[in-house]
Amino acid sequence: MKKAFLLIAILMFCVSPIWAEYTQTCKVKYKKQYDEWSDYYRVDVHFLTGSELNTKTKSFNYSSYDVYAVVFWSKDQATVMKLSGYMGCGSEVDENCINNKYSNLEGTDQEGRSWEICTKSNCY
Repeated sequence: MKKAFLLIAILMFCVSPIWAEYTQTCKVKYKKQYDEWSDYYRVDVHFLTGSELNTKTKSFNYSSYDVYAVVFWSKDQATVMKLSGYMGCGSEVDENCINNKYSNLEGTDQEGRSWEICTKSNCY
């Protein structure tokens, strides 16, 4: 009985949620007033699921199964974008699900501003 309990305890410890965050240098731009777009900014973009973002922020503010992009502009300033459309990432974000798109990734930040993320070398 003790061995069975010990085995269950070890399995429960080893089988914990696996979170996969993928970071890539991309070019991002946002929609300004009157449907104009900003210039592109070359930044590191952190892609992760809502579940992982909730864990990192100790909140329940993000939809668990959606994919988010986070850009840190400075130590105290970040933009969190909920990506739109089907990403095909499942429960883990990796390079394949981010880079399998033919066009820019699109998303919206918490202020309702539209963003585009170019993951390719040529951005238009």
